[in-house]
Amino acid sequence: MSFSQMHDVVIHCNGNKKSGLGHFSRCFNIALALKKCRVSVTFCGLYDDFANNKLVNAGFSYSSELNVIFGQTVLCDDYNLGINHLLAIDAAGGKLILIDDFDQYNYDFIKLIVNFRYGAAKLCKVTPRHALDLTFFPFSEDLISVRDKTLSKNNKGSISHVMVFIGAHDKHQIAARLLALLDNLLLDKHIILVAANKLDFELKNNNLEQWSFVDDIAQLYDWADIIISGGGLTKYEAGFCLKPNAALSQTKEQQEDTNMLAKANLCFDLGLAESISQDELSVKLSQFINDSATKQLTAQKSNFDRNSMKHLTKKILEVIHE
Repeated sequence: MSFSQMHDVVIHCNGNKKSGLGHFSRCFNIALALKKCRVSVTFCGLYDDFANNKLVNAGFSYSSELNVIFGQTVLCDDYNLGINHLLAIDAAGGKLILIDDFDQYNYDFIKLIVNFRYGAAKLCKVTPRHALDLTFFPFSEDLISVRDKTLSKNNKGSISHVMVFIGAHDKHQIAARLLALLDNLLLDKHIILVAANKLDFELKNNNLEQWSFVDDIAQLYDWADIIISGGGLTKYEAGFCLKPNAALSQTKEQQEDTNMLAKANLCFDLGLAESISQDELSVKLSQFINDSATKQLTAQKSNFDRNSMKHLTKKILEVIHE
């Protein structure tokens, strides 16, 4: 199947257990923002049932094959795209936008390169084609109300609800490691684990729920007093919501990103999963629980821009209309 209809924008990404849903999630947020601007959007990629349902319910068409029409804007978000693939899109007359977390696609023919990571300008060979840093973070509109509610609360750092978000991949069994430690450090709290695979795991001192991918992640951010993640997009969304958050990174690239966020007090660094011992992790997790409930708030308020999606949408519209 290929696209026979001319859409203003084709979003080229994957959303399944193999790729994870982080790339799909941020692209879906962008698609919704563009749709509000009366931009016609379709998706191209490999999607599981969860992603399929989100696309269908939002009214987006999708295909597994990309057939670019001259003048079409193609937004790509995939670490595995090769230069030949991108050159073929360019040769077909596609106007390319890349979401590029590691500045690996800094080519002259790319119209716009988006890297919303904190401190991205220090990591890139910056050009006028770049849209860098948290000024262009593509959050879901639902998170604005969560952010506002967080600001209006005065919980003084009390913790009753803990969200542990692992996502599609758990390469180092960090879900089980974190749950075991949390059950030792906390008492009579409500913990929700969000992970692709359910664990055969029971807590002795706290209440545990296990969820697979959730359609309304905003409700969980609103519910949670603290958030612990596996190092991906969640730490950015938690920061936007002004929620105390920590990351146990699953890759070295995630660890480098978490280091920068932690230095700016936007996230607590629990370390790299493959190299930190359980005893070391226990000490760090205890520090986070006891120390960070209000510590991150000031930095989050000053660094996360509630208009960042508008800024990013404006940049994309400039490419569409050029």
